[in-house]
Amino acid sequence: MTQLKIEWGPATRLRVGRGPLDAERKLLEELDELLPVGAPDSDSLSHPVLLLVPSKSLRLHLLGRIVEHRGGAVLGLECRTHHALALELRERSGNPSPEGPDLFPLFARRLARREAPLRKSLDHLRDGYAAVLGAVRDLLDAGIDPAHVDALEEALSTERSRSSGPELERALALVRVAAGTVDALRSRGLSRGSILLQQATEVLARARGEMYKVRPASRVIVYGFNDATGVT
Repeated sequence: MTQLKIEWGPATRLRVGRGPLDAERKLLEELDELLPVGAPDSDSLSHPVLLLVPSKSLRLHLLGRIVEHRGGAVLGLECRTHHALALELRERSGNPSPEGPDLFPLFARRLARREAPLRKSLDHLRDGYAAVLGAVRDLLDAGIDPAHVDALEEALSTERSRSSGPELERALALVRVAAGTVDALRSRGLSRGSILLQQATEVLARARGEMYKVRPASRVIVYGFNDATGVT
C-alpha cells in the first residue's frame, strides 16, 4: 500500500513512499538533510522541525527509529500527535484546556430521546439510544456545526425519491442530534476530540494558515496519515 508524506515549509511538497518501510526510509533521509549531525544553531532549537503523526504508537516507533538511525538524541526535532498539537495551538491562543468527563454520550442520548423518529424506533429497547452514538460521532468527526443544519436538511430532503419517509426522518433527526450535541458541549465549556480539532483549525485560520505565527517551527512534516476524518 502506498503511503504519503506531506511537508509544509517554504514550498509545499508531497512525497510518495511505496509502502511504510520506503516512507520511513525517505523520512530518515529528509531528517538527515534538515538536521545534519553536529551542534545545532540557536535558530534550529527555537524553531525546530515538527514531525506530525496520527497516533502515540507511531510517534514512539518513529522516535525509536530516529534515535537508532542517528546513534543518539537529535536536537531541533519535535514529534507530536495531531491531538497534542491541537491542544498546544488552543493553549497558545489563550484558551485553557477544559477539564471534565466526556459527556458526549449523555448529551447525544438525551437529545435523541427528544426526536420522535428515533424515539419510535429505539425507546422500547434496552439502552436503544446507544445505537445512535456511532452515527453522531461520525458527524462530529466530519466537522458538523449547528450552522450547517439548515443546509444539511435541505440536502437530505432532495433524497426523498431514493429513501423511504421514515429513513429520511431518522437521518434528519441524527443531524439535529449531532448539531445539538456540539452546541451542548460548547455552551458548557466542554470538549472532545473533534471539537478540539475544530478549535485548533480556527486558531490556524486566524493566522491565515501560517502555523509558524502561532507555533514556532522551521518545517512541518505530516507523516503516516492513511485515513483521516474531516476535522483531522
